Amino acid sequence: MYDWETDPRPLSECLKAWQVALNGGKEYGARKVGQEALRIKSADTYAGLLRGRPTPYEPTIRRLMTLIDQQQAVGYSQVTASRL
Repeated sequence: MYDWETDPRPLSECLKAWQVALNGGKEYGARKVGQEALRIKSADTYAGLLRGRPTPYEPTIRRLMTLIDQQQAVGYSQVTASRL
């Protein structure tokens, strides 16, 4: 599992790499998959993040990216059960 919180690259670069990985390595459709996984309702907001627009929520987004990766690697039910 990758730790997006410690990645030194700008958030926009991390998001681009992350969304492609989340989409099974495919670039086509990756933007929608990333936006939905982060629960960002506005396509314009997500597009702005991909273009490098600053956000005060960068640490939160990076943590969520890492947690989503963890959920994908371990499986949702195991992550949920470990927190009970």
